Amino acid sequence: MTPRTNERMDGEAFDDLIRRLGATRSRRAFVRGVLGGGLAATAGTLLGGKVDAARRPGVPPQSPGRCPSNQQGRGRNCACPSGTSKCGSDCCPDGVATCCDNACCYGHCSAEEVCCDTSNWCDAAGECCAPGQVCCGTLGCFDGLCPCEAESPETTCAGKCGSQTNNCGATVDCGPCSDTCSPGQQMTDNGCVDCSAGTYSSSGVACYGCAAGTFSAAGASSCTACPAGTYTPMDTSTGCLDCGCDTCDPVTGACATGNLADGLACTADSDCQSGQCGCNAPPGFPTCFCRHSTCLANGADCAGSDGAIACCEGDCTMYVSSQGTYSVCTGG
Repeated sequence: MTPRTNERMDGEAFDDLIRRLGATRSRRAFVRGVLGGGLAATAGTLLGGKVDAARRPGVPPQSPGRCPSNQQGRGRNCACPSGTSKCGSDCCPDGVATCCDNACCYGHCSAEEVCCDTSNWCDAAGECCAPGQVCCGTLGCFDGLCPCEAESPETTCAGKCGSQTNNCGATVDCGPCSDTCSPGQQMTDNGCVDCSAGTYSSSGVACYGCAAGTFSAAGASSCTACPAGTYTPMDTSTGCLDCGCDTCDPVTGACATGNLADGLACTADSDCQSGQCGCNAPPGFPTCFCRHSTCLANGADCAGSDGAIACCEGDCTMYVSSQGTYSVCTGG
């Protein structure tokens, strides 16, 4: 029975302790009185800390502290400013630098994640040249001068035969040469070559110049005679000149008798196709020029005709009156 009495006494003592604690204004004073000394101080500190914490206003969220590089704090995190992208601890400006091996690269980032200065990047070879080296195209980076990059044998031998020299000075065998080439070509040490304009080759062995009165374009197998009304006095001509009449000498350009068209200058009736060489020409015509074979006399109505060349002499003159306009041939 005694143990139960002690338990009840302990319970009653605890209840009494709680009542006194509730009635006391100062919890610290009560604890000091009950516990005394050091225990009271310790308990007061613990209780006081909880009370003070309960009385303090809300604490703002913690900042991330110091952000790396040029990142900016945003709440509890660090972020890159607008217009930049995160790269490791850096923020790379968009369109200016790229992220290369977790660092901003202001040159070219190679496939091996190596940042190369733009002036040292050899794009054709895809490698970064060391300072002092030069980019030699697909051959890569070299100290000093670039070695020669030989062209393909097909390029060296295009249209050629026999032993040829490529762009690097090496000898290339382009196969045996035939004795003749195609018409319009000639055989040379470099193989078959087209004849130049003004020359021709019908045999495919050598090119020859075109004679006066004829011409040719490049690669011709024969020369072409100048068309009617044109001529050329020179050999190896590439074209012909206008002689000013329907028919002329293809070498000298002299117009043939009786072949001048109406309206062209003449000296006698025999020069004209029409047989009429009229003089006293109006402005804009030669002094004497060929007129139509059947011409209109002075005073004849020439409206709707070919003008002066339709009149036997003089001009076809237009007059204006109150009744309208009319044209008649006027003698010289």
